[in-house]
Amino acid sequence: EERVRPLRNSDMDVMPQAELQTPEAVVTTLREVTRADRVYAVALDAAGELLVVGGRDKRVAVYNVTSGDLLWEVQDADFIYTVTIAADGSYVALGGMAKSVTVCSVKTGQRSLS
Repeated sequence: EERVRPLRNSDMDVMPQAELQTPEAVVTTLREVTRADRVYAVALDAAGELLVVGGRDKRVAVYNVTSGDLLWEVQDADFIYTVTIAADGSYVALGGMAKSVTVCSVKTGQRSLS
């Protein structure tokens, strides 16, 4: 089952000391995404508003970091090992075991190049 919840300060206890120095205001905006299978790739857009997640379940999903809402997801042919967001925030690229790169619209998830 997939769920999204805000991270709490107690969640940070398992992180190395250097990462505990994150300002409180930033910690309260972080989200945790729980997936049904292993996560191999994550990316945040430059504004920190979108989170892209891909992995063993062959799905790439885009979440709104502030609300935690799932905006869209696409199924690929095989495991996803890498995801990235274009500098202008308009596209998501994903790649993995399928030996191909797929480019999707950030807004809709529609594949524009595969």
